Amino acid sequence: KWFFDHSSFAKGCNSSFIALIQKVPDPKGVNDYGLISLIGSLYKVVTKIRALRLSSVLDYLISEVQSDFFPNRQIFDGPFIINDVLSWYKHKRHQAMVFKVDFAKAYDSVRWDFLDDVLSSFGFGLKWRSWILGSLSSGKASVLVN
Repeated sequence: KWFFDHSSFAKGCNSSFIALIQKVPDPKGVNDYGLISLIGSLYKVVTKIRALRLSSVLDYLISEVQSDFFPNRQIFDGPFIINDVLSWYKHKRHQAMVFKVDFAKAYDSVRWDFLDDVLSSFGFGLKWRSWILGSLSSGKASVLVN
């Protein structure tokens, strides 16, 4: 109830631990470890409540061409569709241009004010946006070291 009234978690309730799992025998850098985030149950409960409320409008927010994080769609649908389209263009001898963008680590670079603007443009009210931004801004993580 505190979160939904104040749009933030009480101190320590949005904290998590990151466990490093060694992927190779002699790790040299961060990429040699798998990361497991141990998130508190309160955060998971609040997130689940919001997800259930949001599920009724997802069809209006997510395009039919989106293939990830959506029921009955697979992450590989996108590349298979692109392959079919390119084969069709090649068969018909049409000219085409393919533009590939590498979105690796894109989440790390999203500005929160931009996210707020996007949510607002989709029609989310101030309360919903404050819940989303409250979750993001109150998070803290600690890395567990052996």
